[in-house]
Amino acid sequence: MGGVAAAAAIFPLVHSPADAWVVLAVRAISSCCVALTAIALTYRNTPFIALSLKAGWRALLSGRSLFLFKSAVSLYTTANVLLLGVLASPSVVGWFAGAEKLSKVALGATGPISQAFYPRIANLAPINHREASRALWSSAKLMIAIGLIVGTSMFIAAPLAVRILLGHGFERSIPVLRLMARCPLLSP
Repeated sequence: MGGVAAAAAIFPLVHSPADAWVVLAVRAISSCCVALTAIALTYRNTPFIALSLKAGWRALLSGRSLFLFKSAVSLYTTANVLLLGVLASPSVVGWFAGAEKLSKVALGATGPISQAFYPRIANLAPINHREASRALWSSAKLMIAIGLIVGTSMFIAAPLAVRILLGHGFERSIPVLRLMARCPLLSP
């Protein structure tokens, strides 16, 4: 919500390239307001615990496998365009990067589902294995259904999406985007 408010505030405040600093200031103020609101809401429901280096280090160590996994995924997803840039011409990189940006938006459609189901499944797993398994299958079926819908929509709408969102000169992104239309179904 803070990002939307910041974007809405930028339009009336920025009038020329000299106002570029306003964009940065609005984004910074928005981020600080969101962070302070989140902290206030957190401490409204959770008692304050004094910070401890030892406890912080333990928390980091307990989450290291997830951190490594997320780092690896981030590295290979951001390195695609960089590696392609070494091997291909700038226009080919542009066509791929445009299609990849559009497909990442589509991939975001399944993220909230897994984020919503994960805490429930993790909470149920040690208590009621059968119910956890049922919730896992429900989330899998829902994610597959949404992946099929999003992927099919992306495949069908690729020419229109490329024309509207990427513009003239990106027509060669259409087959790439159609190939990436399989990603919402395949990604966890």
